Amino acid sequence: MRSGPKEYVVAPLTKHPSDQVVRSARLDGIGQVTAVLASAGLTYGVIEGAAEGFAHPAVLLSLLVTLVASAGLPATAGRH
Repeated sequence: MRSGPKEYVVAPLTKHPSDQVVRSARLDGIGQVTAVLASAGLTYGVIEGAAEGFAHPAVLLSLLVTLVASAGLPATAGRH
């Protein structure tokens, strides 16, 4: 049985939102904080590393935060 273009137009119009199962999702606060730390540390480290040099203590610290936070991401994702 082949689907024609009519099925692609009519099918979405006939589906009612109440037919779908709604599942509430919990926010993963620890995972969000870990991802933000990893992203912010990397962004700061790359931008300031180009300006100040990658041996600058603030740059090294931000890149260390990035490594630790990135290593922690799989551990926080495994909780759910």
